[in-house]
Amino acid sequence: MRSDESNLAADGHADTEPLALVTRAIDDLAAENPHALSSAELTGRVASVWPLIGDIDPDLARRAARYERPPPDGAGAGSS
Repeated sequence: MRSDESNLAADGHADTEPLALVTRAIDDLAAENPHALSSAELTGRVASVWPLIGDIDPDLARRAARYERPPPDGAGAGSS
């Protein structure tokens, strides 16, 4: 028996694993019938998943952050 076995979710992942948290958030949203949520509620729920995705892929989080703020003066759309 593994020492962390009591922390395993039904999908076999530890409850704190980022991928398991993302999966659970998506499953919870789907189970709640997203069509019944207001636009603001749905946007908030989806937005709450992005930090979890950033934990899985920090490079994706850095790229996504560029869309959240304007580029510095003189930086073009093709700048990295």
